[in-house]
Amino acid sequence: MVQTIKRSVTTLKERVLNAASRVFSEYSYVKASMKIIAGAANISISGLYFCFNNKEDIYLTLMKTRLDDFSAKTMERDIIILQVQEHGLGFGIDIERELFKRQRSFIENIIRQDMQSGKFTKCKRTGSSRNNF
Repeated sequence: MVQTIKRSVTTLKERVLNAASRVFSEYSYVKASMKIIAGAANISISGLYFCFNNKEDIYLTLMKTRLDDFSAKTMERDIIILQVQEHGLGFGIDIERELFKRQRSFIENIIRQDMQSGKFTKCKRTGSSRNNF
């Protein structure tokens, strides 16, 4: 019984996150609302608040999920590099791992700051990959 409830809540949260991803893409973070997200997820607003405290909570959970997925893919890449390293072709994996940690932290800080200010800035295509440390 308890596992069924946990599974239902997990499924509901996944449904909300998928809907929120679509809503944020269509409306932007600023214009999206809990009402719009609840409608896209086909649940009541109270059901939405049962899963998440507010819009920021949804967005941070969504970003954490996406970053964790990215991290898992990076880990797979690290395994391949380690296998190559065992054969004498090391690529400085510790340096690369530290770089990815800094990039993740950098991205999280940008998202957090823009969410607090209530807007996201447009990304310039030229020079957007430069590190500004």
